[in-house]
Amino acid sequence: MSKLENLIKDSKGLIKTSDVLKNHIPKKYLYDLVEKNILLKEAHGIYVVRDSTKDELYYIQCRSEKLVFSHETALFIHELIDRDPLIYTLTVPRGYSTNRLRESNIDVITIKQELFFIGIEQKMTDNKNYINVYNIDRTIIDVIRKRNKIDKDIYYTALKKYCSNSEKNIIRLMNYAKLFKCEKTVRDNIEGFLV
Repeated sequence: MSKLENLIKDSKGLIKTSDVLKNHIPKKYLYDLVEKNILLKEAHGIYVVRDSTKDELYYIQCRSEKLVFSHETALFIHELIDRDPLIYTLTVPRGYSTNRLRESNIDVITIKQELFFIGIEQKMTDNKNYINVYNIDRTIIDVIRKRNKIDKDIYYTALKKYCSNSEKNIIRLMNYAKLFKCEKTVRDNIEGFLV
């Protein structure tokens, strides 16, 4: 088995051009596999094995470690809503180039660097790959802050499920609210759902 085939096997069927170059494999071999229809181009610099199990969230995450799933997408990942979002939402630090993501029909939110890292955790996808997502409390902060742009049914379902979720941490939620300068808004929006 060739070095490239081993690399593809070790990477669960997904390979990045950067990985090929790091392993001193000429890009030509990668492009040969695309030409032979063994690999498919998923995004710029990201290729997947044809007929492999699709893991869209992981494929998006592979574009950069600086991507964090947020808002409605994070609500879905945390099972606070039942519907898979039509468009995935990511948060990136201010200054990050978002053109390719937006061209891929991804909703991208930029935020100050010091607020970007608050509440990031890793979750496993159904295909056993890890992705970055904001924790349940940070997700609720984001959703409350953008409440006027979110479908009301999704919003109220998320708040109701959050308030009955055993993973919620109200102290952490209010600490985040203080950092995001929205304590009163958060308190006003969740108090009716807390039992």
